[in-house]
Amino acid sequence: AELPVTIGERFPSTISPRSVWRMLQDTLATFWRLRILHFYDPPLTAPGGATAAAGAGSNDRRWGEAPTTEPGDLAERLRNGERLRILVCNWRDLSHPHAGGAEVYTHRVARTWVAAGHEVTWFCAAVDGQPSLDAIDGIRIVRRGGRHTVYRQARRYWERQARGRFDLIIDEVNTRPFGAARWPGGTPTAALVHQVAKEVWFHEVWWPVAALGRFLVEPRWLRRLRSVPVVTVSASSAASLHQFGVDDVTVVPEGIDAVERPNVEREEHPTVVFVGRLARNKRPDHAVDAFRRVVSRLPDARLWIIGTGPMEASLRASAPAGVEFLGRVPEREKVKRLARAHCLVATSVREGWGLTVTEAAQVGTPAVAYDVDGLRDSVSASGGVLVPPQPEALAEALVDRLPRWTAGGPPAIQAEGVLPWAAVAEEVLSTACERVSARRREAAAGEDVSVAWRRMLAPVAAACDRRAWSVAGIAALVALAPFTEVAATGGARDVAVVALACLAVATIGTWAEALRWPLAHPGAGTSGREFPVARDGAGPARRQAWLPMAVVGVATAAAAQSWFAGAGVRTADRPPAVGAAWLHQLGAAFSASPAGAGRNFPVALQLPLGVTGNLVHVLGGSAALNERLW
Repeated sequence: AELPVTIGERFPSTISPRSVWRMLQDTLATFWRLRILHFYDPPLTAPGGATAAAGAGSNDRRWGEAPTTEPGDLAERLRNGERLRILVCNWRDLSHPHAGGAEVYTHRVARTWVAAGHEVTWFCAAVDGQPSLDAIDGIRIVRRGGRHTVYRQARRYWERQARGRFDLIIDEVNTRPFGAARWPGGTPTAALVHQVAKEVWFHEVWWPVAALGRFLVEPRWLRRLRSVPVVTVSASSAASLHQFGVDDVTVVPEGIDAVERPNVEREEHPTVVFVGRLARNKRPDHAVDAFRRVVSRLPDARLWIIGTGPMEASLRASAPAGVEFLGRVPEREKVKRLARAHCLVATSVREGWGLTVTEAAQVGTPAVAYDVDGLRDSVSASGGVLVPPQPEALAEALVDRLPRWTAGGPPAIQAEGVLPWAAVAEEVLSTACERVSARRREAAAGEDVSVAWRRMLAPVAAACDRRAWSVAGIAALVALAPFTEVAATGGARDVAVVALACLAVATIGTWAEALRWPLAHPGAGTSGREFPVARDGAGPARRQAWLPMAVVGVATAAAAQSWFAGAGVRTADRPPAVGAAWLHQLGAAFSASPAGAGRNFPVALQLPLGVTGNLVHVLGGSAALNERLW
């Protein structure tokens, strides 16, 4: 039988406010060490794969540390046939309903890398009905987050699971980069950019948001790429990146599979085909508008629209006779339609390259396209026709050429400016490794003035333990609190000088830690850790220590204000205090008259009333106003 259990009123009494407060302090301290100081980070290595400083033993590892990777010279490792572990970050994969040419490109390149023996992981957004962990053609797929949260989820995945387990990160940019070069760990990173957005903003979002994105957000995002090597697919995209200050850009042509022209005849009537997602940035409404003008002069003309998207319903409602919506068709059917048509029309706002133009050229079908970035490259390479980006100009070009191409066949053209997928994959990987290795060598060998003076001041920084000096400075300030007279009696002014000096040294130490200078604190568990002055050639690898530096700096400035005559941080009716005596005065009741009104207030009211009086004075209030308040 069970004994009776009596629950009394003792449980509430076991809750100690002191324990709760200490638990809160511990939580904040853990957050501070984890997110600000990165105290639990694995031991860092110098650029080029140099080992940590002597003296670092096995007890120097941090909680939750992942196995580290010695990157060495990636280009040399690739040439020696070593297998690389590659993480590709793209906001979508091929299973996403809105997947496009960028995802096709990524899949084909990653699949080729896997076939060559490399290990590839593709991080992307989650898709309804698809597992969070998947494998397609040997590529490991990790799906987390949504359209806007995939970037935060990627960093979380890196910090919690993937850090130290990859040799190279490919940050694939679709308007917004993942910022992988700034992730902790210093893993070599290269960016892959198909196109920038620029004018696309005004076709996809509300115009105030578009203006903000076009002129503020996107430039800020793309400035992050200045510190990493970038691979892009066309000269137009490279020129656009240069406009944002991204200079380390290499153009690797688009890839394509060799396709023979199917054994089909051209259509009897003038036939135009549009291939693409029916979205605003592709401007399918321009193609329909231009065809409306064409059919008024060539009544037997036809327009095939291959693809689906959010504009499909409105296009169907406004399309003239002769327009046929085919939706999403199999690849073989698409190639046959391209071969049967007399020309392809492309009306995008901008493209990275315009792969449909090359696909049409493979089967001998020319393109009539807008003269915009990306399409300009692919159409010029394939021998098509470029027109100004207006439906009227597109209609005139079609009316002028369709009768001739229908009667005598399109001109003989060839798909140029592209490479087989195997060559593209090899070129992208070798370019990324070569540029990353070159940047690391430059960072190691090209020691500029800033690096030199950092190293010269490193011994000073090693002595600036900001924790110890901060405690000493604050202790001196507290010791000065009882002194309220100007005269430097009893060594009060000397103590004030010591307090300011301690806080100044603490500020230098915090600054040094922010710049990741070599700091050696015996007994603090960080002895022998080497902090590199650069990461991937991207300049100082700064720690996020701006907050403690700001706090210490403000305390120093406040103490200095109270030390000199004329300082504003003091009570209104007293001369400037010595040292940090204003700390004591803030807790004293404020008096605005010789009668000493207010000096008999309870101690519990002294601090708020004292602060109120000081605020009135600092904001320019008169003594009469203070007296009325009292």
